[in-house]
Amino acid sequence: MACAPHVNPGEDHGELRRLEFERGRLPSGQSLEDVLAKPPVIKKVHVERILFYPPTFRLHSQTPPSPEWAYALFGIRAYAPTLLEAEQEALKILKGFGHLAG
Repeated sequence: MACAPHVNPGEDHGELRRLEFERGRLPSGQSLEDVLAKPPVIKKVHVERILFYPPTFRLHSQTPPSPEWAYALFGIRAYAPTLLEAEQEALKILKGFGHLAG
């Protein structure tokens, strides 16, 4: 399957005009989110913030990149293979803390 995504010419992926997928992944084995997501993603749910850190994000320059997505909320940091799985797990934790609060 191939598609031509909308890209801005001034961005790092500006030359990208065509993507090929094999079983939902790029030929290198990476997912599209692994390649395009660079900075942390912040999701607000009610009044809480959930931070998602892509595998390419490094908190310190000395830190090796993680093969998984990291997520953080309530001072808890955990990991999941994909952004979707990280979001699902983070929402379960958020729901659990909601039950504890009352």
